[in-house]
Amino acid sequence: SSNNMDQVVSYVNNKMSEAINSGMDINSQQLKIAVFTCLEIAGELFKYKDLNIKELSEIEKKSQLMIKQIDEHIKK
Repeated sequence: SSNNMDQVVSYVNNKMSEAINSGMDINSQQLKIAVFTCLEIAGELFKYKDLNIKELSEIEKKSQLMIKQIDEHIKK
């Protein structure tokens, strides 16, 4: 999703700034490789984070439903 892409880009931008501030040469091949690697890793990270959030909210909904049903049975 585009929201994910925005997160990935800002995450990588922050990491790049850290690298540059540490004195790494902006034009070095090493930095370019590092940036591409960061993009790949960040992309995967946010993708899995997204999937986990969806699964967790599903589990949460089911849990709430079960608690509600248990409560109703106890009240009878």
